[in-house]
Amino acid sequence: MAKADWFSQSPHRVRMDWGWRGCSTAAARGDAIVIVDVLRFSTAVCAAAARGVIVFPANQRDDLHSMCIQFDADHFAAGLAPDMYQSAGSGWRVVLRSPNGATCVRLATAAPVVMIGALVNRSAVAKCVRRILDDTKLNVTVIACGERWSDPSDDGELRFAIEDYLGAGSILSRTHGDLSAEANACANAFSGASGLQELIANCASGREQIDKDDRGSVEHAAMVDRYDVVPVLRDGWRLEALADISEITSLAKNAR
Repeated sequence: MAKADWFSQSPHRVRMDWGWRGCSTAAARGDAIVIVDVLRFSTAVCAAAARGVIVFPANQRDDLHSMCIQFDADHFAAGLAPDMYQSAGSGWRVVLRSPNGATCVRLATAAPVVMIGALVNRSAVAKCVRRILDDTKLNVTVIACGERWSDPSDDGELRFAIEDYLGAGSILSRTHGDLSAEANACANAFSGASGLQELIANCASGREQIDKDDRGSVEHAAMVDRYDVVPVLRDGWRLEALADISEITSLAKNAR
């Protein structure tokens, strides 16, 4: 086995990786990608997509006003609270800023399929992953986005985020595919977790949001399978819900 294959998790078809580097390398391999940023990008995108909202992800360097003009968006949202979409109108076009999830989306644009996953839509995403495995030869990498240290050390900027690991594991636990050791361990972490809502509320990211008076987002993010929706990246810029699970196969095949 070539040295590079050690870290690609080959020959397994279902892989798990972390952050910006994991996302860009998975895209370069040609894997289908699931991006998991539980607090709060993925959860917010799922909430928006469930209402028929089209989301244009923006990172920290993007100018929101310019993106609104570029994509004819109705709104821009500097915040990521999923509850803000409960009264959104179908067809709204929203520019949504996120330092981690949106950056991973940008890094994944070369991938044949990019899906947004979270605890709130884990079963719907897992169905799509299984369909890709059954109907195509594509491999699938589930990315736990993680967080970024504001004061990085010699270890770098990436901070382990338990909520993203559990979110990724929730999807992997239902794929029933050829999981790598990394993916299998992640799936087992979710399957063995008890008191999920308490874990999410008491992890570092959960406490951070609660201290910012945003307990609602934390509670929303821990609602497993709240949405039967799978947001996918289209045309490299916009995230919107799949019309039907069968569409995932055509997206995967047309991208090759």
